[in-house]
Amino acid sequence: MSPLLLYPLLTIVPAGILAATVKVWRWLEDFKGPRMPVTDRLLRSPGETARRNAEKLDDKATDILIWVLALPATLLVSSMAPRLIELRPIPGFWTFVLIALAAAFVLTLGRFIALLKDRDNWRLDFSGERAVGEELNMLMLEGCRVFHDFPLAENGNINHVVVAPSGVYAIETKAKRKLKSSASQKAHEVVYDGKGLQFPHSYEREDTVQAKKQAERLGQFLCAAVRSPVPVNPVLTLPGWYVISKRTGDVTVLNPKQIESLVLGGGPPALSPERIRQIARHLDQRCRDVEF
Repeated sequence: MSPLLLYPLLTIVPAGILAATVKVWRWLEDFKGPRMPVTDRLLRSPGETARRNAEKLDDKATDILIWVLALPATLLVSSMAPRLIELRPIPGFWTFVLIALAAAFVLTLGRFIALLKDRDNWRLDFSGERAVGEELNMLMLEGCRVFHDFPLAENGNINHVVVAPSGVYAIETKAKRKLKSSASQKAHEVVYDGKGLQFPHSYEREDTVQAKKQAERLGQFLCAAVRSPVPVNPVLTLPGWYVISKRTGDVTVLNPKQIESLVLGGGPPALSPERIRQIARHLDQRCRDVEF
């Protein structure tokens, strides 16, 4: 092998060994590590999906960080190699190598930054769902059944499900970062017009559409499980935001602290205690997939 290539390749070897060691260590932890004392599966907690995704991105970011730190050394040695071994660089070839390595570094660094942003978004989702989960857990003192991060499909979930005498509620949590106030709205205000959400600097309909679809999918699941129709009320909650509802719509949009009055509001019960237990049993079976 040409000495011109030997030096850069040798700088990559330590990073490769470190990356391989990390992979093997994770594999040993997953398959060969000490067995946990409890083997029962637990119910999902608020933000379980967000927590899992954030942990996956932590591992990916660690893997990429190894190469982000290694590639600058490779670039340096590549540029110095001809002088170190007192050889004349091959015209054009060494320039191509340096450009290729520089491009690889830029792409790797960009991927690392993107992973960090994705991880921050998942952590934001987790924080929002946890805050809403604490509010909803208080409903259990009133005889309601509360489930978090209910899995509907391989990559889909409903943030929270509440089964109460007043009905079944599919609750989607959206944690939104706040910007500056606009000319017509304060920074913490969001206006619901029955279809979409008007934030100080943007108008969005995706979240209300998603909340409605999730409630419909939950209704289909429960209908198949209990063999009779089960109406599901779609709810969209925005922790930290003051919601101004100008019109009613298919979805109820509110602050988490308003959910209690919605669920425990007056009116004749829609579900009997036996019906609540029946629905909760099927939800429990689907949610119980967290290993200790």
